[in-house]
Amino acid sequence: MTIHLIAYTSRSGSGIAQVRTSRSRPSWSQCAAAIPGYVTGEYLGPAPTYTLRYVTPDGETVFADRDHSAIETLAAALMRECDAVTVTDIAVLDFRGLDVTFDFVAFRAR
Repeated sequence: MTIHLIAYTSRSGSGIAQVRTSRSRPSWSQCAAAIPGYVTGEYLGPAPTYTLRYVTPDGETVFADRDHSAIETLAAALMRECDAVTVTDIAVLDFRGLDVTFDFVAFRAR
């Protein structure tokens, strides 16, 4: 399943929504099922994905092809674990391999 971004207009307003589908682009009916009151939309492309990597005494862990919200969830859990386990070399990489770690709230100074 891929998450796609749709700029939409609905009966109650407009915005950008995420629509999951196994297709290369979501259909109108898939958009309507995911967005209450959906009227029309513009396809913005697949949602960006990221890779989270870190090292613990047990070795390297990699979570690949995760969306922004999944990385935020994993990062929050990882930061809680940092108090109990030594975690080093934390990095979040975008699809180009660029380090975007501090674009995520959980990795900013606490």
